[in-house]
Amino acid sequence: MAPRGRGESGRAGRTPPRRAISPSLRVALLEWRARVRKPGAWQQRKLVKPNGKTRHLLVPVPALKKVLRELNRDLLAPLDRHPASFCRRGRGVLLAVRGHQAHPALLHRDIADFFPSVRPWQVNDALKRCGFDVHDAALITAVVTTDQQLPQGSPASVTVGNLVLRSLDIRLSALAKQSGLTYTRYVDDIVVSGGEGRLVTDEPLIDQIIEDCGWRCGSEKGKLYPPSHYREVLGVSVGGAAKPGHKSRQKIEDAERKLHDGTLTLADCASLLHWRDSVTALGEELDKESASSLTKEPVSPISPVVESSPAAGP
Repeated sequence: MAPRGRGESGRAGRTPPRRAISPSLRVALLEWRARVRKPGAWQQRKLVKPNGKTRHLLVPVPALKKVLRELNRDLLAPLDRHPASFCRRGRGVLLAVRGHQAHPALLHRDIADFFPSVRPWQVNDALKRCGFDVHDAALITAVVTTDQQLPQGSPASVTVGNLVLRSLDIRLSALAKQSGLTYTRYVDDIVVSGGEGRLVTDEPLIDQIIEDCGWRCGSEKGKLYPPSHYREVLGVSVGGAAKPGHKSRQKIEDAERKLHDGTLTLADCASLLHWRDSVTALGEELDKESASSLTKEPVSPISPVVESSPAAGP
């Protein structure tokens, strides 16, 4: 379903500084603008997820991937700065989870078919809002998009997607601040947490903002989780001690079992075990912070009681 909203186009605000493409990168982009239109620049891949569903990827050939990595690192990533936006260097899963850990209720939404739904005109508009002129925005758009979509599998697509979703971040962040809630977005996963009553009241507004910005919510993850319900954010349980969620624990236990019997090597599951250790460390850190906050509460002074013994006498 193609997004319908205009996003941030026409929104009043200060003019961003002019962005410029370096001469060497411009040469590479100009070369690939002609080449990406021909077959062979992008390769189709299928990724079967643990739930059995298939994710279709469009992966750039190595030479194009190198250019996209340079474009992302040197030019696009520094523009991705909205505080609610995660999945970027220095702002990963654990930092996103941390903001929701102490809240009693949680609302989860995901944008359906996000990457295939992003159209080149939206990318172009987002780049112009970031300060690129008409020609440079069109040049970058031509290289980072293909087949009228933002390819899932490109090293630049998450950053570009974050720039496209900035208007959504601005509106949902404003609503969350007004209502005393916490809002985060990790690519297409939207999480708002806080008091259950406030979330129930704001749920229709949240859905309306998402729709107004031109996106459609998926039905699989769109739920409101009350305090009595098990809550999980990005594979980490929240509402108690931070630890890997149900599905993540199953993956970890399976990897540990295969590691023990020699089916997998340490290198095969190193990233998963590192993530497990990072979640455990986050839980310990939050426990320490909670204990520290309790010790800082004011305590009424109590005068010591001196018991006199019979032998002491006056």
